[in-house]
Amino acid sequence: MEYFKSSMWRITSDRRNKHSTLLTEICVLTTIDKGKRDG
Repeated sequence: MEYFKSSMWRITSDRRNKHSTLLTEICVLTTIDKGKRDG
């Protein structure tokens, strides 16, 4: 049971990390896109 809990926690934190990475990528891409359009 303890193992299950820790693996669930790892999956959740991993997913959260992936999510914030995705958000960062979207922000960067949007900024680059804006810069291209303004240029």
